[in-house]
Amino acid sequence: MTTIYRCAAEHRRQLVAQHPTLNGIDYLEVVDSEAPAGSPRQRTLLVRFLKPIPPALSEDEVALAGGVRVRGVQAEWAFRADLVPGLFTASPAEALFFAAVPDPSRVLVVRTGVAGDFSSYTLSIVTSPTQPATPAWLDPRLSSIAFSFKVECPDEVDCRSTRDCDVIRFDEPEIDYLARDYGTFRRLMLDRLTVTMPEWRERSPADVQVALVELLANVADRLSYMQDAVATEAYLGTARRRVSVRRHARMLDYEVHEGCNARAWVAVEVRAGAIADGWTMPAGTPLLPRDVAGPDATDIDLELAPFVFETMHDVTLRSGNGAIDLYTWSDAECCLPSGATSATLLDQPAMVLVAGDVLILEERVGAATGLPTDADVAHRQAVRLTRAERAVDPLTMVVLWEVEWDVADALTFPLCLSARLAHTSPPQLVKVGVARGNVVLADHGRTIVDEVLDPPPPTNRRYRPVLDRTDVTFGEADDTGSL
Repeated sequence: MTTIYRCAAEHRRQLVAQHPTLNGIDYLEVVDSEAPAGSPRQRTLLVRFLKPIPPALSEDEVALAGGVRVRGVQAEWAFRADLVPGLFTASPAEALFFAAVPDPSRVLVVRTGVAGDFSSYTLSIVTSPTQPATPAWLDPRLSSIAFSFKVECPDEVDCRSTRDCDVIRFDEPEIDYLARDYGTFRRLMLDRLTVTMPEWRERSPADVQVALVELLANVADRLSYMQDAVATEAYLGTARRRVSVRRHARMLDYEVHEGCNARAWVAVEVRAGAIADGWTMPAGTPLLPRDVAGPDATDIDLELAPFVFETMHDVTLRSGNGAIDLYTWSDAECCLPSGATSATLLDQPAMVLVAGDVLILEERVGAATGLPTDADVAHRQAVRLTRAERAVDPLTMVVLWEVEWDVADALTFPLCLSARLAHTSPPQLVKVGVARGNVVLADHGRTIVDEVLDPPPPTNRRYRPVLDRTDVTFGEADDTGSL
């Protein structure tokens, strides 16, 4: 399994070409209008490699996937280009065509059973029909290529290509000319009076006309609020008050739950060699704000803390599972596109990942400035791993982790992994995206047990105890099996 990145600077092809043993696919051509006489159009693929390929490569090692209307396209035969002319003794035109292919020892000729549709297909070189793994002589990143059978067909639809990895640009503020509150109503009326009564320039709050303007602005502000409130609370999808949601649900015979406390994914950093390295943090561990937490924190600090969270399950902390760099296979200026369900991580000491662990993918610095304060806080997502296996890059012999997560947790934004800072000389390449482990689910609130109720239970009337604190939260059981 390889991770599909979209990179502005691709160095992998050049490095594989310089490697003494590894090979890779360079490009693919579909023989269409140039097909010789007697040869079917759009069914012959010329797959060019970076280096000469083994002469025994056949159709059993070619896998075709994709298609919308035409699916299940199979390879009828596949031979190296310098071996094909001897197979077409009855078709001199085809024999001459393949004999004229430049550098035929680097070209694999594939003949498919049918021509595909206008959608995208993928050709991959595999070990065997039952073993989809990449052969040892082929680079895993350059073992497959996307193509279209209809590349020469005219298309009346000019689709604009979308790029998920464009440079992040800050949204320009929108100027809204619709007055909706007291300040804008007051300014709107004063501006209108300036046009209709240019000789009147009084702006003192004690002036009668200014007082009338402010009175009308106040009434308009209240009416505007009521209009917005009524329109908002009138629909279940926009209602903000619990009583409104209850009334909507009651009309459909549904009972609205009291709600539950807030939850958050927390990534824990552990120093190598520290006492906490390898320690299992139990459920119910309190998490405090940075200005309150410390080695000398007491129960009084818990009481005075603005908010307290508690972990909902056990988690084993490891120093290697802190900030994990994403591996880009020797390429630069890459990003993980939206919708991605897999990634490649760089292995580091004491790093252990298993299926079921949660990783947080986020930007740690701004892609344009390289500063942590400019990182987009919206580009942060937790994913639960369904597969985590060690791997090795055959080109650089770097130890990696191949991880996958469920399609329900597919990335909802393009995560920039590396970018060049244009304001530095020379432009400096910085790492933008990062994966964080040691993730634990925590919910808002502090568990208080053995509280003494006052007054004590009576014997002759209904017992109505009073809690010491009234800010009670409604908690739910741990359901970390899904995000």
